[in-house]
Amino acid sequence: MESALLKKEVAKVMSIIDTMFANIPNQIFIRDAEKYYHSMMHLMLTYLGTYIESEVNTSDGRIDSIVHAPKYIYAFEFKLDASADAALKQIHEKGYLSKYKHRKKTLSSLWTIKY
Repeated sequence: MESALLKKEVAKVMSIIDTMFANIPNQIFIRDAEKYYHSMMHLMLTYLGTYIESEVNTSDGRIDSIVHAPKYIYAFEFKLDASADAALKQIHEKGYLSKYKHRKKTLSSLWTIKY
């Protein structure tokens, strides 16, 4: 996954995430708790050595997670009961990436995850 994050291979990262969640046995899989997915993603990315911040405060809200890669900063907004478009709209309207605008990162990307 780290390689895909470094190369901004969104489809590959999403496929890896889907595969990781598919490996959780049904008996312990929590289908209706956004915080479950959020905490699992935080743990997975931390375990892989990725720099991730969760519940990042901004002047207009709180970002679910920010992932820092050498060239990119990724904003993750986790949604269970809303569309990916709604999550992206929230990221844009609240300016979640504004606080990172003048970092030496050449590109920023917005991602959403819905389970």
